[in-house]
Amino acid sequence: MVTDPLIGAASDRLSLPLGRRKPWLVLGAPLFMLSVWMIFVPGESASAGYLAFWSAVLYLGFTMVDLPHKAWGAELATDYDERSRLVNLLVVVLLLVLVLLLVLVLVLVVMLTLLVLEVVLLLTPAAG
Repeated sequence: MVTDPLIGAASDRLSLPLGRRKPWLVLGAPLFMLSVWMIFVPGESASAGYLAFWSAVLYLGFTMVDLPHKAWGAELATDYDERSRLVNLLVVVLLLVLVLLLVLVLVLVVMLTLLVLEVVLLLTPAAG
């Protein structure tokens, strides 16, 4: 999409007391969270245009967080080996968080299934 090179170039050129990358994270994270909410909890009158708009905002918010975050990691390290270790750490932490989230979803699904089965059993009249 066209936002990637624009955000990347703007992130490289921005110079604020907070730094070049942090303002993008501060602005992009709420935009990303709001758009996720608007997509996954739409109103009853949500149309295709509504979903297209919030999908574009979601992509923009993600780009505003993702690109500067990756560039920031490259700036924190001074040499190739340090950058490799930093990226390795980022990937490992990301994978651990994803596995933790998947386990959490699995536990919630199992708990919800058991709850539904219990309600069905309570509402089903006993035979005989």
